[in-house]
Amino acid sequence: MNSEGFQPPPQPPKTETIVKTYENAKEFEKDQKKMMKQGWNAVNIQDHQKNRTLAGKVLLPFARPDAQFVATYQRVVEPKAQKPSILSSLTAAASESPTLSPFKKRYQEELQKRLDRMKKE
Repeated sequence: MNSEGFQPPPQPPKTETIVKTYENAKEFEKDQKKMMKQGWNAVNIQDHQKNRTLAGKVLLPFARPDAQFVATYQRVVEPKAQKPSILSSLTAAASESPTLSPFKKRYQEELQKRLDRMKKE
């Protein structure tokens, strides 16, 4: 929340999208189960007829061509845990190290002296 009391809207989760094509319903059903176990959700499924050649239309005019299935899957991308940077690791190690504590103490004293001088001016 900022100084005016305005709170920005929450960001939608990041998603991955994949589109797969299947030659028959059996293949689609088998793969859909596998995809669901991996965290994918089918958001759109379409079936359409493959285009036949002119010879196929003339020789087999009443034969129905096989349907082809196109499925669109989505899943939410989990944010990856960030590795600590080298600088933060060194800073943490320095604050815990007993050999560096005299230096740290002297640095803090110097800072305090400077702050005191600034207040006097």
